[in-house]
Amino acid sequence: MKSKKWIFRFIGIIILIYILFKVDFKEYARYIDDIQIPGLVYACVIIFFIYLAKSLRWKILLKSQGIKYSFRDTFLAFTSSNFIAFITPGRLGEFAKVFYLKSDLNIPVSRSISSVITDRLFDVYILLCFGIYGITTIGEGSRFLIYLLLVLCFILPLFFFHKRILNYWVNLLVRLPLISKVALRKDESIRQFKEGFLQLLNIRLLYAALITIISYVALYLAAWFIAGSMNIELEFINIILVVSVANILSFLPISISGLGTREAVFIYYLTGLNYSTEQALVFSTLFFFCFYIVGGLYAYICYMIKPVSLSRIKQEIQ
Repeated sequence: MKSKKWIFRFIGIIILIYILFKVDFKEYARYIDDIQIPGLVYACVIIFFIYLAKSLRWKILLKSQGIKYSFRDTFLAFTSSNFIAFITPGRLGEFAKVFYLKSDLNIPVSRSISSVITDRLFDVYILLCFGIYGITTIGEGSRFLIYLLLVLCFILPLFFFHKRILNYWVNLLVRLPLISKVALRKDESIRQFKEGFLQLLNIRLLYAALITIISYVALYLAAWFIAGSMNIELEFINIILVVSVANILSFLPISISGLGTREAVFIYYLTGLNYSTEQALVFSTLFFFCFYIVGGLYAYICYMIKPVSLSRIKQEIQ
């Protein structure tokens, strides 16, 4: 069954190979030679601050649950988990955070995993909002439907402040195989899992949402600097749309680190704005370099400072 799931991961690789066959590499190399380094440096600096912001968000969620974890340890654990996500299959990196808490503070996984899930949901939700906003501005199709979706995006979180509705969603999460395997093996664990979500229902969720918005504006700003480094003049709203769509597709289990799907999205949108396929592919390459290579280097350094046993994590979720 696992092998069948991994077959879908190669869809993105197949897309990437198809794209590479269509590229004029002499033209690609010419655009690489014309890159202006300062723009890439600005983007790489911004990526570091994105890690800081998202670490602060996770710390706020932990504080809501009464978990006292220093910002230094929160930053190292959060960023190290991203390195684990880069080098391991599945969602191992997502769950590495809870094992840091278990190792450092002896916090049960069933109690802390709710903060990790909520932390990830913030990313997905804000990406969807920005993506829909981008479509309303430069997209095609039914404006009424798009505006309706945007309004629903703003209304939906309000329902989660109702304990009965939240309890319903938590009961659905309990049934997910990976979550139940990692943390919910006993009735007491299920109780702690539900209690962890209820503890998050306070004003700090708004602070976490604000930090998420700031971190994604920083993400788009970094992408804007990357585009500027190769003289691609895009309006900021175009950056919001193309990066949001590419990141949303990266959540689908059809590629490795978004390879293939990201290139396809960038080529589709940039060629529609009269840029060449080669320019779009260079933009995608630089995006990958800044966010995955340089960002991965930041994460690797944090992992070296604060390592966690990968074999132990794998054992826990098997």
